[in-house]
Amino acid sequence: MAPETEFCRETLTDNLPSPSTDIYGLAKITIQQTFYSAGKTGESISNLLASETDQAVKNALIACQNAYSIIQQSFLQATVEFEEHNYKVIPDVVDGTGRALDSCLTSFDVPPHPKNPLVQQNKEMRTLLAMANVCGQVFYK
Repeated sequence: MAPETEFCRETLTDNLPSPSTDIYGLAKITIQQTFYSAGKTGESISNLLASETDQAVKNALIACQNAYSIIQQSFLQATVEFEEHNYKVIPDVVDGTGRALDSCLTSFDVPPHPKNPLVQQNKEMRTLLAMANVCGQVFYK
């Protein structure tokens, strides 16, 4: 099984309230876990920034801090909309999150190409955003 598929399966099964959870329940898990992960990664970035001395790495981390802040705020709003049963607006609320994550990823591509300390967190966030996108398709029906 691909690592992304395994991460997706673990995220959902570890947080299932019951075996009969429907697509809305899966969407709720995805929204909550994306919000939580963005916050946790934001904290990690703050810790890295506090001890980083290389300016190129700091610049890239600041771009990532901004990206994860956008993701966290978007999924906080998605949580509110979900709780108010405004399902159809959720895909629009989280629409820019993929681009925000891309800005983090590409920030390490700028010369002098610093080593990216967020590789695993970025992979997991990309998977969570893909999961949210799949769940979001249900809201448009």
